[in-house]
Amino acid sequence: DGGFQMFTADPDGGNSLQLTSIGSNEDPSWSPDGRYLAFASTAGGGLFHVTMMRADGAAVNQLTNGRTDDTQPS
Repeated sequence: DGGFQMFTADPDGGNSLQLTSIGSNEDPSWSPDGRYLAFASTAGGGLFHVTMMRADGAAVNQLTNGRTDDTQPS
């Protein structure tokens, strides 16, 4: 659909896992313990909102809901 999606993979490129499939998902940032990923997503419609999920792609949770784009979480 012209948007970016996020994947994880082993260092050699094996065992790829698609984490997102809706909207455009950009600017991922790992939590210090490596258990979560924060990123900017348009999956909620239109604007980018900061979203968080577990490293396996489960438990997706939109964290912001502003009137402008929220991007580049860290």
